[in-house]
Amino acid sequence: MSSSLANFPFNSLILLFGTEANAAYHIARRVYQQLAGPFYRSASTVTSIIVGQTLGDGAARDAHDNAVAVVALAFGLLTAAGVVMFLGAERLVALFTDDPTTRRHAVAFTRVYAVSMPLFGLFFPFSGALRGAGDTRTPFYARLVGAFVFMLGGSYLLAVPLDYGLVGVYAGMVLSYACMAAIVVVGFYRGGWAATAASMIAEREESESVDD
Repeated sequence: MSSSLANFPFNSLILLFGTEANAAYHIARRVYQQLAGPFYRSASTVTSIIVGQTLGDGAARDAHDNAVAVVALAFGLLTAAGVVMFLGAERLVALFTDDPTTRRHAVAFTRVYAVSMPLFGLFFPFSGALRGAGDTRTPFYARLVGAFVFMLGGSYLLAVPLDYGLVGVYAGMVLSYACMAAIVVVGFYRGGWAATAASMIAEREESESVDD
């Protein structure tokens, strides 16, 4: 919801640079969602399930190792998808528009998403791991800060007051994904998610034993 709320003013920001730029942004979103969406959504879901089940078995170390293994796989797959997107941006965009201005902006936006794919490969599986352990706040804070502070605030600051134009928007987008990835990585390695999950499991078992 936080990302969706940020998208409304973000769209207005891009519209300052013309309807072609706004159309290009949505074309690029469609391209990356179609190509990379199945990978990052699956990585988030699979990591959440694996971590939750492993913690339920009382194997916190295995949960950590399994999560890192999925992250490594997701990082590799999404980095490869990013390379394909970057190199094939012009051909992919050509499927959606033949307007020269829209096409030029859409290629740039697609390549912004392409260079962000490794960050997606970190954010989605790590956030899934945290959710599987019962930590839903850290992924939420990551999205909130990334969307409002960097994608919206940073893009506006760079694009309008500092007069970098769409280049500032591109930078703000990459910074937002970098921020999101950094927060969940820190949350995974420094947070007490394993202990929190263990205490939640213990509370549940105690409640079930009282009910019996």
